[in-house]
Amino acid sequence: METLLSLVPESLRHPAILALIVAAASLALAKLVELLLCRVLQRLARRTRTDFDEKLIDALHRPIFFSVVLVGVRTAVLILGPPEAVMGWTDSLVQTAVIFVWTLTALRVVSLVCGSMSGAVRRSEWIDERTLPLFDNLARLILLGAAAYFLLLAWHLNISGWLASAGIAGLA
Repeated sequence: METLLSLVPESLRHPAILALIVAAASLALAKLVELLLCRVLQRLARRTRTDFDEKLIDALHRPIFFSVVLVGVRTAVLILGPPEAVMGWTDSLVQTAVIFVWTLTALRVVSLVCGSMSGAVRRSEWIDERTLPLFDNLARLILLGAAAYFLLLAWHLNISGWLASAGIAGLA
């Protein structure tokens, strides 16, 4: 970090200015990563016969963008040097945003997978058309449960009671 700071002119070393520079750089980096990753993956996806991979890339490019931006925002706040309590809240907020973004993405991907499997059901003997909604609902339930678990961890809440009740419900 000190090496990077030595490259910055003295007049720009104020924490607020550095935080703005980091936030702007994270936006630029997020756009660059989004463009490069999506273009490379879309070229590869055009070589396949199905449109599943193109839909998957469409589902992933926005969460990747937001993840890079959120890391930049967290870094910018860290540069400002807030009190420990404020930094804890910032970390929890950033983690919450990441959890929401990636949970929504995972739910969308589950829908894509189940949708593509519904076309394969007609051609396959090992998947029954009546069980696809069961798999879809089960995957969604697992994802939402995992998201709730990670949200509790992000806010440093005691999860032992939640896990105990989940275990009792599982036994029942």
